[in-house]
Amino acid sequence: YAGLLGELCHTLAFTSKYQDEKIANDFLTHSRRVKTIAKSILSDDSITQNQEAEANLYLGASEGYIGIFEYGQGNLLVALLNGFQADNHLEKALLLNPNLVDAYFGLGMYRYGNSRLGGLGNLIMQGGKDLRLVGMNHIEHAILNQTTTLPLALKTLAWFYISEQINPENKNLPPENPLSRKKTRQNAIGLLVELENRYFKQPPVDLPFRGNKELAMMKALQFVLDKEYQKAGVEFKKVLEICDHLQNRGFKINPQLVQSVEAGIEFCDLMLLQASQEKDKRVACHKVSAQMEFLNSGGSMVEYDSKKIRSELHAVFSNALQEKAEDLNCERI
Repeated sequence: YAGLLGELCHTLAFTSKYQDEKIANDFLTHSRRVKTIAKSILSDDSITQNQEAEANLYLGASEGYIGIFEYGQGNLLVALLNGFQADNHLEKALLLNPNLVDAYFGLGMYRYGNSRLGGLGNLIMQGGKDLRLVGMNHIEHAILNQTTTLPLALKTLAWFYISEQINPENKNLPPENPLSRKKTRQNAIGLLVELENRYFKQPPVDLPFRGNKELAMMKALQFVLDKEYQKAGVEFKKVLEICDHLQNRGFKINPQLVQSVEAGIEFCDLMLLQASQEKDKRVACHKVSAQMEFLNSGGSMVEYDSKKIRSELHAVFSNALQEKAEDLNCERI
C-alpha cells in the first residue's frame, strides 16, 4: 500500500512546492510503518534466513521509496540517508537469498539514479563511479526473472533509456555502445511497446480507465526525439485527458504539470506549422519567440525533479525551436 501511495505521489507530480498533504502524509506514515515492522522482524533471533532476507527487502524498498519522495521534496540529506540505507538492506537481502529478484530492481534504480544525477550524492554513495549500465542491467535481470514489480520495472527502464538519449555524455559514443543514441532508442521503443501490449492494449471495459499518464508522456517525449511531432502531439493530448480525468475523480494534479503538457501540445502544433506567405511566417516566428521565452523563463514541456535532467530536456525543445526559427528565416523577417 505504501508503494501504491508512492506511485500516486509521482502520478500527481508532487514537488517541494505542490502536494496533497493527506496523500503525502499517508505515504510517509505507511512507509515508516513498514520500516518499523521490518526492523522488528530483524530483531527477532528466531527468524529463518529467508525471513531475514525478505525483511531486508521490505526495509530497503520502504527506504528507497522515502528517499525518492524526499528527493522530490528537495530534502537532499534525508533522501541520501534513506538511499544509502536502502542500498545496504537490498544488498543484504540478495546476499541472504539471491532469488529475491525484486531487490535487483531496487538496487538498479539506486545504482543508475545516483550515477545519472552525479554530483555530491554519487561521490558519497558510490565513490563517483559511473554505474549506469550496472543499474540498468540489474533492472533487466529483475524483468527477465518476472519480478513482482514488473509493470514498474518496465516503465522505469524505458524511462532510463529515454533519459540516456538526451544525455550529452553519450553524444560521441559509437553506435554499438549500449549507451549510444541508436542502442538506447531501440531499447526504449521496445520497452514502451512491451509495456503497452502487456498492460494497456485491452483494459477492463467496466473500469473508468483513460490510459496511463507515464506511458503517454514517455511516448510523447520519444516521438519528440524522433521529430515525429504529430504523434507526439497525440500523446501529449492523451496526458492532458488523463489529468482531466484524475481531477474529475477528485485528485489534485500539480497545475504546473498541466501547464507543461499544454505547452508540449503548442510546441508540437508549432513544429508542424507550414508557412509560405510572409505574413504567415511572421505569425509563426512570433509563436517560436513566445515558446523560447516560455522555456527561458523557467517553463518546460516535461516536468522533472532533477535540475540536471530538466536542463537536458530543455535543450531538446530549445534546439528544435531554434531549427524551426532557422527554417522560417525568423531573423530576416
